[in-house]
Amino acid sequence: MNNPFRGRIFAEAVDRLIASADRCPRPLRVVYFNPVEEPYLLGTGRFRHVRTVRRGTGDGVFGTTRVYELIRP
Repeated sequence: MNNPFRGRIFAEAVDRLIASADRCPRPLRVVYFNPVEEPYLLGTGRFRHVRTVRRGTGDGVFGTTRVYELIRP
């Protein structure tokens, strides 16, 4: 994802992704560029951060790509 949407729409998309993986268990990774909604993603308690790739020297999320894995309930 390249920061596709924010707020309620992002939350609903993530919740549906989790529900889909719960209905049909499978490994799931999210690759997220400029992860401004990371607090929601991690706040679900269902994803863990596994890797960050940075472009440049900034400290913020812009210019970073982060990879998350779904945690089984």
